[in-house]
Amino acid sequence: MKKKLTTFLLVTAFFAGLSLLLYPAVSDWWNRLHQTYAVAGYVERVADHS
Repeated sequence: MKKKLTTFLLVTAFFAGLSLLLYPAVSDWWNRLHQTYAVAGYVERVADHS
């Protein structure tokens, strides 16, 4: 029982650390993706008005 708890805590700590490590890269990718769509929509609307 104690071995399972230790393993669970280590796996949980590993994934928590991995999440903290990857957060900036994933957040940057996500924001760039949405900004690209926003700019494309803006360019399309401006082109329609011209």
